[in-house]
Amino acid sequence: MGRMQRTKGARAQTAAKALLTERDWTVVSTSSGASQEDLVASREDLGLWSVEVKDCKLLNLPKWRKQARDQAKRSKLPWMLLAHIPGTRSWLVERQGERAVVWHERAAGSEAA
Repeated sequence: MGRMQRTKGARAQTAAKALLTERDWTVVSTSSGASQEDLVASREDLGLWSVEVKDCKLLNLPKWRKQARDQAKRSKLPWMLLAHIPGTRSWLVERQGERAVVWHERAAGSEAA
């Protein structure tokens, strides 16, 4: 992975952390690499989750979902996939056992999610 891809991945992880934090999640740890989740996040009422973050020009949900599931299985945690929707400030959020939802990044100075 080149420097530009690492920088893009780091920006996506930062945006994902903000999305989670705005929704009462706490990011417990971060990592990178195909064999580990990008983030481990927790919420008091939901426990710990293995989180995979993706920001690509084209959505490849089946492949990413499989990656999220495989990594979560190794970590013995439920999985979550945060996929940036290209050309928007929105993210598709899939969680194990839940319906997919869309989360929107807050505009600077905005209180609405």
